[in-house]
Amino acid sequence: MTDRLRSALEDLADQARAGGDVHRAVREVRTLRRRRAGLAAIAATIALAVTVPFLAGFGRSSSDNTPVTSSPSSHGPVLDATRTSHLLKYTMSYPASWRVRTATRPWVFGKPGDGATSPTTDLYRSRGGEAFYVSSQRLPPGLTAHQWLHHYQRQGLHQAPVLSCWPSLPQWTSGSIAGRRAWVHGGEECNFTEAVTFAGHRAYVFTGAASLSQCCSLFDPKLFAVFLDSVQLSSR
Repeated sequence: MTDRLRSALEDLADQARAGGDVHRAVREVRTLRRRRAGLAAIAATIALAVTVPFLAGFGRSSSDNTPVTSSPSSHGPVLDATRTSHLLKYTMSYPASWRVRTATRPWVFGKPGDGATSPTTDLYRSRGGEAFYVSSQRLPPGLTAHQWLHHYQRQGLHQAPVLSCWPSLPQWTSGSIAGRRAWVHGGEECNFTEAVTFAGHRAYVFTGAASLSQCCSLFDPKLFAVFLDSVQLSSR
């Protein structure tokens, strides 16, 4: 709460006790709250602009679905290993030097399951502590991808009520993964960058974090894009 808003609320209480002009105080509080909400929206827009300026380049597709690799000089680690998760229904390339901890059970709608330490998540970690993790779940019967995404955004905002990290869906940045539309959000203050997409009746969540133990920093945007460029999704 800002000092001005706190002062206005205290003034409102004083006015009520003294029988003064309560309506004027209420109007001032409402005005300050609207200004604060506007600043939060601006902050969310700036966070997205800083986080994902690379999105114009990510999501390149190839006719043979060959994973895109990077060179050490341009994008950091080379993605020189590839694995397929039959549980989570995707294939992705990653640096062979990174450790992999695989998911052991499926993620079910309505329950937590997209966190780095969840047993429903594939976790890739560098020796330096960078992490990239993947989770997916089958959409419940009758639920559309758009409905699932709205539920996911509301759930995320409830668990971590930072508007700039979980803004309304129109403020998420668009990209593509394996030729499908992706929704991207996060940023440095969130300590993660995340992309969500759908294939068939399945939702996929790809998340990058510069550190799982310290806050807050930005996962390398170019490396994030290279990971996503290598992804192939199952439509089953």
